[in-house]
Amino acid sequence: MSRYTGPRWKISRRLGISLSGTGKEL
Repeated sequence: MSRYTGPRWKISRRLGISLSGTGKEL
């Protein structure tokens, strides 16, 4: 979900939002 957000996904990644699928990127 945070992929289309662009640079916004970086911020979400810091927060540790696994629901956005950022947990895998971490």
